Amino acid sequence: MKKLLILFTFFLSWTAVSQEEIFYLLPNGEIMNEASFDKFKASLKDMGDVRADFISTIRRNDSVIKRTKLIITAQSDRKSFDPFAIHREKIGERFVLEDFKKVDGSVLTLNDLGGKSTVINFWFTSCAPCISEMPKLNSLNKQMRGDVNFIAITFNEKSKVDKFLKTTTFNFDHITDARKQIDSLKIQAFPMTILLDKNGFIKNVYGDLTYQMNDLISDLRKVM
Repeated sequence: MKKLLILFTFFLSWTAVSQEEIFYLLPNGEIMNEASFDKFKASLKDMGDVRADFISTIRRNDSVIKRTKLIITAQSDRKSFDPFAIHREKIGERFVLEDFKKVDGSVLTLNDLGGKSTVINFWFTSCAPCISEMPKLNSLNKQMRGDVNFIAITFNEKSKVDKFLKTTTFNFDHITDARKQIDSLKIQAFPMTILLDKNGFIKNVYGDLTYQMNDLISDLRKVM
């Protein structure tokens, strides 16, 4: 009888696990079920070899969410796909601040930087990786003690950002409603962070700072 009870308990546990629904959380904040994820991977195969790197796993009730990064290796040159490559090509160029408007409606200019280096973070309110890196960004802002500008830019409306900030701390100067400008810059992967020197020139571009914060801090010290 004891053996039957153990087998029955194991069967129930196995059944519970087998019924868990699997989801995939991509770097841009999009969540896909297993069928959609497989279809999305298949759609990329013409670009090269597609590999899914599972960064972490979150269990919620009867669901498993796998935080996933897709690595695409081109068949011709074996180079990994980098969604930020086109932005890194602009390193050394001046960032066009004037394309963006501040909360008061005035245009952002070089004078607003006040002769300080600047960290610009592109994000949106439902982007899980964006939210995950916010504590690190808040901590960095505090460490700099006002010696560096911290600006957050999103395509979300101001009302939506204001509501978000009531429950989540993000101690940056916020620029909202920037859909046109973000699309013009061809930013498609979030979060993305740009480091500017004191004259507004791009020094480096970063993806998820959960993994690149040390690089940002090192580069920031060089331009302060």
